[in-house]
Amino acid sequence: MFAKLAVAFLPLSAAVVAAPTGSLQARTVGRATYYEPAGGYGACGNILQNTDMIVALSADTYLAGSACGKQLTATHAGKSVTVTVADLCPGCAAGGLDLSVAAFQQLAQTSEGVIDVDWSFL
Repeated sequence: MFAKLAVAFLPLSAAVVAAPTGSLQARTVGRATYYEPAGGYGACGNILQNTDMIVALSADTYLAGSACGKQLTATHAGKSVTVTVADLCPGCAAGGLDLSVAAFQQLAQTSEGVIDVDWSFL
C-alpha cells in the first residue's frame, strides 16, 4: 500500500518542481500604492495618463523593461483589476505595485494610500 501512495504523490511533486520559478512569478503577494503619471513618459517609453489602466513594477519584477506591455491582475478585498505594465517603480519594495489612480480606485479608495494585493501575470 505504501508504494501506491508514493506513486500517487509523485505527479504532484513533479508539478511543484516544474512550476515556474523565473522572472514572471505565478502569484505574488505585495503592497500596492498609486501614482499620477499626468501625461509623463513611463519607463517603458509611452506617454501615460492618470486614467490609463497601468502599473509600475518594482525593480525586481520590472527586470530592466522585459515586463513592459505584459498584463497582470491584482486583487484586494475581493475586487480585481487588470492592468498593463508601463513603468518602473524604483521606490516600491520587492513585489510591490504602483497603480495608476484609475486602476487603484478599482480596488480601494485613494484615501487608503497603501493596500495589500495578490497579483499575477496573465
